[in-house]
Amino acid sequence: MKLVLSDKPTNTLLLKVNVFDEYSDGPKFAVVVIDEELKKQITSLNIEFMDIKGNINPNICTMTLYDNTPIYIPSELEEELLGTLTELLGYDSEHDQCFLEPIDESELIDFVDSKDTDLRIEASALVIAEDTFFWDCYLKNTNVKVETVSISIDKL
Repeated sequence: MKLVLSDKPTNTLLLKVNVFDEYSDGPKFAVVVIDEELKKQITSLNIEFMDIKGNINPNICTMTLYDNTPIYIPSELEEELLGTLTELLGYDSEHDQCFLEPIDESELIDFVDSKDTDLRIEASALVIAEDTFFWDCYLKNTNVKVETVSISIDKL
């Protein structure tokens, strides 16, 4: 299986991932399929967030809910799945996300699950802020936080 860069916007994104621990080797990339249902959910949650911020508590920073949408790519599978896309979104790159040709999510999940990798995550959550959203999680049985780059809600 190989993920392919798209030359036009699609509902499938490849996102850079940050691991907040210099001694841990976590995923560097995640694939997210943003379908119409997820778009509606994010938009609705952003409206609720802005209502709370404007009318109830102006100090609120984010709204978080459990969500397993991202498919985190284990480091061992980067080359096989992403090939040269890792260079496009590398640490020296100014890009932090790109569109991929549409994929079958279940096929990618089955592929990643079929490989014997060490990547295990827990507490995956969607985080809604004033004008952006992102996902975060923890490497299983650790306090190491993993977070995708933020996406502008306007881009939905």
